[in-house]
Amino acid sequence: MGLSKIDSPILNNRWSDEVNRMENGGKAQAAETILSMENITKIYSNGFITNKNVNFELRRGEIHALAGENGAGKSTLMKVLFGEEQCEEGRILYKGKEVKIDSPLSAIKMGIGMVHQHFMLVQSMTVAENMVLGLEPEKAGFLDKEEAKKRTREVSEKYGLEIDPDAPGNSRDFPRTKTA
Repeated sequence: MGLSKIDSPILNNRWSDEVNRMENGGKAQAAETILSMENITKIYSNGFITNKNVNFELRRGEIHALAGENGAGKSTLMKVLFGEEQCEEGRILYKGKEVKIDSPLSAIKMGIGMVHQHFMLVQSMTVAENMVLGLEPEKAGFLDKEEAKKRTREVSEKYGLEIDPDAPGNSRDFPRTKTA
């Protein structure tokens, strides 16, 4: 796992290199850069700078952790990536093309999701309904519950989780749902 301070360049990730070798018949090959944030600067209206010229790169197969003191700008950087906040300077590239992520919906449409620090499920909804919240599959203008369950099962299988799509949001499946 790459572990980087918020104000330093992201370190190369050995895990992604190993995944790449396994997928390419043992041959070393540079992993595709899926996402990069270049020279991101966020300045609040009161003049407070939380990020100044921050760079972040994510290659296929990588896992990263952002580490830093309180107020270092970790959450702000992720909010910029998710479209909850806008940066004053810098750019975001997704699969090699510059993109404008001006809302969480535009991030979600690109496949970028975010689990917030204080994550909560809507307790009156099922696990499946919570998992598709924001990208609800529709059928005749209503939530397609079968499609929501199907998507939940697919995520569950992909990551080896045992999630009951019909379980209520306040069930014991909460930790596994947050993971998914």
